This record gives sequence, structure tokens and C-alpha cells, in this order.
Amino acid sequence: MGVIENMKEVADLVKQIGDIELNRKIMSLEKEIHELTRDKMRLETKLHEAEELLRKKKALIFKEPFFYDEGDAVPHCPACWSANNIAVHLHFVFERDDATRWDCPHCKQHYMVRKDRSTKRHRLQVEPYDGGSNSWMR
Repeated sequence: MGVIENMKEVADLVKQIGDIELNRKIMSLEKEIHELTRDKMRLETKLHEAEELLRKKKALIFKEPFFYDEGDAVPHCPACWSANNIAVHLHFVFERDDATRWDCPHCKQHYMVRKDRSTKRHRLQVEPYDGGSNSWMR
């Protein structure tokens, strides 16, 4: 039997005895127990969220210019992850000989990854989201 059930049982016994002052104190204790239970649940939720964030931080790998989950070929938005610790998969838009474009569905950022053949490195170009001239948003 839990604390709340025990408290209710004691309150019922006090009602039968008829001690009004003791009954008030029992009711006050019952209210405090409910508040403590709610606080405990809130703290457990926060702890779970913090543990998930820590797990995600350990799992994400930075491979220039994006963050990746191990074994996942789809990158996460660096802006969402760096600013808000939100791991949002980017949407692949297109690939050309000289560049690949990814868009973030959350923050609407465009990422154009240009391939520099001379250094064999990628150069990230971030473009502000305006919907584009052919966008349905215009």
C-alpha cells in the first residue's frame, strides 16, 4: 500500500473517531503529500530529459560540416543542435558536381555544401531562408 492510500485510510479512521482538529491536520498532510508527489514527477521528467540530452550529445559525431548519429547517413542541422540542442534531420534537396544542398525543416536554414576540389574539403555556405523565387510560400 502506498503513502497516499495509507493517508486516506488514516483520514477515514479519524473521521470515524470525530476529532475535527486531527482530521484537519490529516487533510493538510494529504495535500502536502499530493504536492510532493507532483514535484517528484516533475523532477523525474526533468532528469529523464537531461539524461536523453546527455545521451544524444555523446552519440552525435561531428563530421565537417554537420553532426551525424553513428550509422546514420542523414546529417542533423548544426544551427538547431548548437543553439537549442535539438537534433533535427536535414532534408536532402539536390546534389551537383560542385555542391550538395540540405534544408532544415525546423529552422528553415539552407545549407549549400560546396566541394573544393583543390583542397578536397567541404565549404559550408549557409543561406537565409526566403522561400525562393519558385517557392509555394510566395
